[in-house]
Formats: sequence, structure tokens, C-alpha cells
Amino acid sequence: MEISAIAKATSAALEKQAEPVNPDKGLVDKFSQLMQQGVQETSSLSGLVGLSPINGSSVGISAEQAIESQKVVTRALVEVDLVAKTAGSLSQSINKLVTMQ
Repeated sequence: MEISAIAKATSAALEKQAEPVNPDKGLVDKFSQLMQQGVQETSSLSGLVGLSPINGSSVGISAEQAIESQKVVTRALVEVDLVAKTAGSLSQSINKLVTMQ
């Protein structure tokens, strides 16, 4: 593919104008209701994780708390992956030794 073809495709994509969107009032209300439900679930999740909400705020957890929770989950995933790989390597080595004798 040539660069000129990519340039034409890019310019054609950029020239397209987005249509104005007039959302339905019922859909907007439903979306707002679902977003509020998500805040309540986040608040209950922060209780499970052991994090306290921000000073009297109705929002679930702060950005720092979310990043800390993500760090804990990521570390746990890496540790589980490492243990699984080590166990797999160990069982493979044992199988090789058993089949050699």
C-alpha cells in the first residue's frame, strides 16, 4: 500500500462531518439512573476492599484508592501467573525424569 493511498483515505475520513445527535429524553434519564447505580456499587466495592470513601463524598472511591486497588489486583495476578508457570515447569521436569527411567 502506498502512502498516497493512506493519505487519501485519511483525508476522506477527516472530511466526513458528524451528524448532530438529539438523544431521547427517556434514554438520557435511563443512562443517568444507571450511572447512579454504578456509584452505589462502587461505594459497596470500596467497603469490600477495605477502603474508606472520601470525606463525606457520595462518590465511591478516590483515584488514589482506585489505583491502589488496581495495583493490588495486578500484583496478585502476576503472582498467580508466576506460581502457575513454576508449577508447570516443575511438573514437566518431573515427567521428563520419570520417563527417562
